Amino acid sequence: MKIFSKTPKGLYELFGRCNDSRYNDYIGRCNDYRCNDYIYGYTKGTPFLLTVTKLKNVRHTGDLMVRLARRYYGDVAPQASMTWPDYFEFIKNIPYNRDPHNVEFLQRPLYTLMGNRPGGDCDDRAICVGAMAILRGEPFSFVAMGRYPDKPLHHVATNVMIEGKWRHIDPTYNGQVFGKYLFPPARQMVIGAWHG
Repeated sequence: MKIFSKTPKGLYELFGRCNDSRYNDYIGRCNDYRCNDYIYGYTKGTPFLLTVTKLKNVRHTGDLMVRLARRYYGDVAPQASMTWPDYFEFIKNIPYNRDPHNVEFLQRPLYTLMGNRPGGDCDDRAICVGAMAILRGEPFSFVAMGRYPDKPLHHVATNVMIEGKWRHIDPTYNGQVFGKYLFPPARQMVIGAWHG
């Protein structure tokens, strides 16, 4: 494995400039031709493996979020006995970690649950909610939203079909209440869904 002393051009989209100490502990790209799309490293002593994927648009991001929830729903199995409101509070209490400027991290639930990975923002929390919905066999959708009709969509949350009723689950903000919107979105769009 080759270790880079500075951020190589190919990692720019994923790590930004990487001048934040949270992301600089260890970054490398495997020299094996079979895994050139993966970046290996350590942050705060925790190993990670990330796939470099350019996000094309908000729907593509939603599709990747669904894929992560489907592939890694087992990450939330230790919390399976929690009720939805308890799981909501559990996720809400994980430290919020904003993505670096102009960089989008989408991560498997395990890394968000560990609370010490880069990321841990609204999309990562939504993936955790989606993973729990899959574990319980309940349909869900990821919804991108914005407060203002003339501004870009800037937030994502999850709607889950619980006992035959759609519930809005957004454990991102401290003031958020289970099943309710913190602010009424001026516009929203379903960007990904799982129907069971």
